[in-house]
Amino acid sequence: MGYIIAVEAFGIKGSHQEYYWVDVGKLGDKAIVKSDDDQTIPPGNQQREIPEGGMSIEKRVVQGGEPPHHVRKNPDKYYYELESRQYKRRPEPVPDFSTGGEQRAIPCFPRETLVATTDGSIPIELLTIGTTVLTFDEVVQATLDKPITIIHQNKTVRLVDITTERETISATTRHRFWIEDKKQWIPAQYLEIGMLLKTVFGEVSEVTKIVIQEVVEQDTYNLTIADSHNYFVGNTGLLVHNTDELPRGKVYIGRDPQTKAIIYVGQTKLDLDTRESYHHNDAVKESDKYGFKKNMKLESVMDGLTDDEMDYHERRIYDEYGGKAKLKNLQVPMGDEKINDLKKKYCP
Repeated sequence: MGYIIAVEAFGIKGSHQEYYWVDVGKLGDKAIVKSDDDQTIPPGNQQREIPEGGMSIEKRVVQGGEPPHHVRKNPDKYYYELESRQYKRRPEPVPDFSTGGEQRAIPCFPRETLVATTDGSIPIELLTIGTTVLTFDEVVQATLDKPITIIHQNKTVRLVDITTERETISATTRHRFWIEDKKQWIPAQYLEIGMLLKTVFGEVSEVTKIVIQEVVEQDTYNLTIADSHNYFVGNTGLLVHNTDELPRGKVYIGRDPQTKAIIYVGQTKLDLDTRESYHHNDAVKESDKYGFKKNMKLESVMDGLTDDEMDYHERRIYDEYGGKAKLKNLQVPMGDEKINDLKKKYCP
């Protein structure tokens, strides 16, 4: 919601009135006041430029114009075109996938993170399904041996370096650690100096330093454990939760069976074999439309994703592999406006 207000301004040429747009939204008592000449929009929104020959809705209202209700309600999405005398939508900015990567990071650990197994500590990237790891039963308060049922491989651009008196371990921002003195799971990004982490030996290890850092995009890993939701990592075996939510879906690529070129990007909550068979059936039923899917081979790029994460990464990967110019998707996975709105939800 916004208002046009007049403010008495004073300068070397005397006083005069200047008009300002006051945006009162989800900021409670804090309003954003800006000059009519300033076409920027409130923090949290990505700038939509006004094309040449256009006028901001704020300025049009000051001049006596009467925009439709939907235009008044969303002045940052519209402008007034002087030549046609019509209200039009501002061009949507192309989504910037270089920011906010940490908000899409599935709770995971980087390569070389040690995991406590019945055969000793093993780097997480070397683990296989069926490997027996040590896990903690919170009900009986005992350490148990349980097999790995799923290994998740993902990506991240931000890590939290957690230093204790014995070691430094890295995790994605949302990976939860058991804090013994608080008796609760806390995400890595919210850990504080002095907190006590539970170890596989039944002892505690005090946090002495926390550093959150941007990193070059790298592989990360996470585990699903049978009948359990935790395991131990690092030299001292720190107790961590295996995920913040149950895995929901994955983003995949499709390759041409002959050239091996990537021709398709999609998302699914099905297993890849089932999804692949559906694509092949499409090619049989409507060969003129989906013939390119015949024998197309699918490969998982990221899994264990929430719905929002699937939407975000599907579009990011679609753009990364060439978008409309190179891929055969009949539709863009998610449009610019929806992706930008999705980013605002997580990356204010």
